[in-house]
Amino acid sequence: GFDQAVGQALQVHYTVLDAVGQEVAQGQVDGEPVALPPGNYRVRVGLVPELMLEEAQVVSGQTTAVEMD
Repeated sequence: GFDQAVGQALQVHYTVLDAVGQEVAQGQVDGEPVALPPGNYRVRVGLVPELMLEEAQVVSGQTTAVEMD
């Protein structure tokens, strides 16, 4: 119903970009994590205006969390 539609409209999505700017993953903020190979990535958050977060390093065998301030 209405509550579900509002909840879906308020979901914030993100895109993960690799070192050369290619899109390698997408997800929802506070949603399921995405699996990425080790490397350096940037996260683009689908807000208006769009938010680009600092570079995050993904290390093999570890979970990397990216936080928005």
